[in-house]
Amino acid sequence: MNLLVDLDGTITDPARGMLTAMRQGMAAVGLKAPDDMRWMIGPPLRQSLASLGATPEGAERALAVYREHYRAGGMYEADLIEGMDAVLRHLKGQGHRLFVATSKPHVYARPIIAHFGLTDVFEAVHGSELDGRNDHKHEVIADILTTHDLAADDCIMIGDTRFDVDGARHHGIPCIGVDWGHGGELLAASGPAIIVTQARDLAGAVARLVADVAEKGRLS
Repeated sequence: MNLLVDLDGTITDPARGMLTAMRQGMAAVGLKAPDDMRWMIGPPLRQSLASLGATPEGAERALAVYREHYRAGGMYEADLIEGMDAVLRHLKGQGHRLFVATSKPHVYARPIIAHFGLTDVFEAVHGSELDGRNDHKHEVIADILTTHDLAADDCIMIGDTRFDVDGARHHGIPCIGVDWGHGGELLAASGPAIIVTQARDLAGAVARLVADVAEKGRLS
């Protein structure tokens, strides 16, 4: 099975560095940062900035300042989710092909994956472009399917927000939701196939979905 794994909120908790850089970007264009900014982790930042009142020009300026601070070191101010290293390696050892599928620009995602020593786990790291292309999760997934010639029927998405669930559903791919991220109540409401509460439960969830796919194939 091909496992498409979200980064922010699923593999890592990026809040320390990401939110500090966000505040810098918002301050640069006069946007007041909300008291709780964790909902901004996961969705495309342009979309989140627009929802807070930024003009298209203001959003691009805020993004430029955000990226300056993020590249300067904030991108590494993240915490690897407990148990993820072990379970990802276990899944790879079982013969699954793993791909990172993130809305974060891939120019950041690749060094972050390397920073946490996970480069050898993933066949490839896919994300958005700095100019806004592939900003949305369904576009990132489409890029993975096309680039690696994968069938959607042979894929499972793993992520922490409704954007992961909705992006996967766009391609007919089931999604395992992880509740340790930033999806909140909207994750469950979006209808993932399974929700897991600990990283160690991922392998079992993947096995259940693989069995479901096999059963459907026998019945069709």
